[in-house]
Amino acid sequence: MTLRTLSALGATLLALPAWAGLPTWSDLDASDAWEVVATKKSDVGEVIIRHRRFDDLDCLEGRVTTQGSPDAMLDVATDVEGALRWSSAPLADALDLGRTPGTIDYYQYLDVPDWTLVADRYWILRGTVLAEGDARRFRWGKGPPGMGDQARTRALARNDGAIEPPKNVGEWVFSPVSGGVDVRYRACADIGGAIPLWLQKAVAKSTLPDTVVDLVVESRKRTPAPRPAPTPEPPAPATPAETTP
Repeated sequence: MTLRTLSALGATLLALPAWAGLPTWSDLDASDAWEVVATKKSDVGEVIIRHRRFDDLDCLEGRVTTQGSPDAMLDVATDVEGALRWSSAPLADALDLGRTPGTIDYYQYLDVPDWTLVADRYWILRGTVLAEGDARRFRWGKGPPGMGDQARTRALARNDGAIEPPKNVGEWVFSPVSGGVDVRYRACADIGGAIPLWLQKAVAKSTLPDTVVDLVVESRKRTPAPRPAPTPEPPAPATPAETTP
């Protein structure tokens, strides 16, 4: 769910795959359907966490207004393999499976700590990059059948008990506003396996703000610092006026 590079925008995905129980992008944009469930103060601002239920699927959103560049944030969001370095999530593996103008296929593997007694998770997704004026979006969902089969084999070779969530959609949205950039991270996933729903929600609410903060912090590292304005030279001393004897 974390992901690089804004290339020419060609084919774009304007709707989610038609699976039962998945929200549309319009559903996710409907602000009145979300309920604030928590807030968390951070170095990049206060992250607001909202929840909504869509049929049998829970969706969470982390949102913060902060300083930065939408393009730099998009660069980080689409950095599939670099997330192994910049994300605080326990990612153990990641592959960029291929790109076309405006799309990215990718695989990531989450190494869940053994003490949780929960199986590792991995996902193989197709991401789409959209430009809306100065705003940027990165959306993801499952790709066509057969996409990433080699990555799936790779994941199961690491741990044959790892689980691929059967439903996994979401997006990053980076919109310029008067106070900086409105950053929104939305994720809707049925993570699969025998994990109580209350535990899924609790873990998601505790880790979701970190996902947002990690991305903003890394994007600032990639944004060139503004050059200081040159110091003007002091004016030359005035030349005394010539006098006529």
